[in-house]
Order: sequence, then structure tokens, then C-alpha cells
Amino acid sequence: MILLNRSGNKRTYLRLKKQRYLCRACKKYFTARTYLVTPFCFISKQIHYKILEELTERQSIKAIGKHCDVSVTTVQRTLSALSSDIRQNLEYLPRCLLFDEFRSLSTWHGKFSFSCMDGETGKLFEILPSRRKKDLVAFFMRFSLKARLGVHYIVTDMNAPYFSLVKECFPNAQVIVDRFHIVQHLNRFFDAVRKRVMKTLDQKDPIQAKQYRQLKSLFKLLLKSEDRLDYNTLTKRRNFNWRLLTETEVVDRLLKISPELKTAYRYYQDLLTAYQEKDPDTFFQLLRAMPGEVPLELHHIKKAFFKYEKGIRLALLKKYSNARLENLHTGSVAKF
Repeated sequence: MILLNRSGNKRTYLRLKKQRYLCRACKKYFTARTYLVTPFCFISKQIHYKILEELTERQSIKAIGKHCDVSVTTVQRTLSALSSDIRQNLEYLPRCLLFDEFRSLSTWHGKFSFSCMDGETGKLFEILPSRRKKDLVAFFMRFSLKARLGVHYIVTDMNAPYFSLVKECFPNAQVIVDRFHIVQHLNRFFDAVRKRVMKTLDQKDPIQAKQYRQLKSLFKLLLKSEDRLDYNTLTKRRNFNWRLLTETEVVDRLLKISPELKTAYRYYQDLLTAYQEKDPDTFFQLLRAMPGEVPLELHHIKKAFFKYEKGIRLALLKKYSNARLENLHTGSVAKF
């Protein structure tokens, strides 16, 4: 029974009888073959062509299997069979490559896969099932030395293995730290100060319990860039007895809760301003001259940022970022 494409929205099968022949010269038997199906297979070529057509659409493998009346494994096998037909040009690599990983299916390679994109055109360059360094080195070393020498920039996050990968595979490339991860580090360490201040508040005390709720529910205003705070629109604030307050007034009241939080906020905003103005000299000067009264959490970013200083400086000076690649993984581009 050979599975064919659906007819009238019903499964269609072909009952195929095979003829066996005897070769009088070598005395061996052989079976007649048909163009409808590959040898030792009961799924017709039409089904495989339909699977390939469905794979061009944005949908799950499970949905494709349901449309074609085959298993998920068959769809995956059909897709994998294409790899032997695709010949990659090993003499070319983009001038700028964007590196990132994303959570995919759990396999023996791990839970995360690797993707890279052409930083100039925004076209996806390759997706690999593994993000491990040895697998990435093996992939990129297949390209000619001339192609690898033509790569000038690699954009990635603060992932140490990627930095050593660049040194091994791309002699002329400079590593650019993705701008999103710079802001993410700043937010994370400042937010750690806020959480620690919250833990010091006694929730049995009515006043401190109220302050705790204010810091918990309005933390996004503290993370927001100061020059983007709305100082005109009055809004009723539930955590401030429904008073009409602007965003700037809310932030001022939150900072009065803790002098330590206020010190951390001022320093955080100074770093954020230098970042937004793309001024690497001021940014690192602020890190070098970090006041002693700044909370310990913000001292941790100093070590991390100086470790990747060259990449962060390039991030503030060059146009490249991982925004388009992150967009493929999350469906939205973060704007910073």
C-alpha cells in the first residue's frame, strides 16, 4: 500500500503489486521499480514533495505531519535529506557576522542552538544544532582562510567562548558586544540594589510595608532612562493613595525611601546617559571614578565591563547590533 496525496480531503492509497524477474544470465531475481516511490518505502514521492512545499511556510513540524498524514519523524527525515543537496560556498563569509543562541528542541547537542546572520544585509546565514565551541570551530574552519580573513566584525553577547572562537577562526575580526546586553547588565545590577533595599523593609510596619509595595510595583520607572520620564501627564497612583502624580514625581518619592537606592540611581543614570550618547570615554571614565558610596552590586559591573572594554567601545561607535537576529528568536526588537 503506497500513501498518496489526499483526494477529496480523504486519505488515498495505491495498492501496488510488484513483479519479480529472473535474470537468465546471472540466475538472480530482481523486482520491478516504479517512479512513484523510492525502493523499500511506502510513502510516495508526491508526499515528500508536499512536505517540502509545506516546509516553506511558517508552521510547526507537527502541523505539517498532520496535513500530509505522516509522522513528525518523517517530516524531520525529509528536511534532513535536503542537507546533502545543499552545497555551501566555502569561499565566502559576510563582512560582519551576528552570533546568538536560542532555546530549541532538547537533543544530545543540548537545549540551545546557534544562529548567525549577515550583519550587513540582515539575511540569516546559518543555524547549527549546537552552540558548543568545538562544534562552531569545526563549522567555521571549513571555510577557506581567505573567506575567514574577510570577516571584520563579530557581534555577540558577553560570552567568553565566542571571544576565543573569534581568535581561532577569524584573525582579522573585532568583537562587538551587543548593545542590548550592555543595558541588560546595567539594569540587572541596579535592580539587585532595589531588591536588597526591599528586603530590609519590615513588612509588619504599615509605612514600610507600603514602601515595599511601591518599590515592587513601580520598579520599571526606576529602570527607565531619566530623560524619557513623563513630567507632564498626571496619573492616579494606587500605591500613593490615588494621588495625581507624574512619572518624575513618583521616582522622586521612591528614591526618598532609601539614600543608598538614591546614590545607586544617580550613578546608574549617569552610565545610562553616557551609553545613550554613545560616548565610550565618558562611560569608562565613570566606571574608573566609581564613588566608594556606590552599593556593592554596581561594583560588580565594573569588572565585567572592563573585561570586555574593547567590545563595548566598538558597540558605542559602530552601527552593528544583534537586534535583527534577536527579532527572529523573540518576535520583537528591543529599542535602547
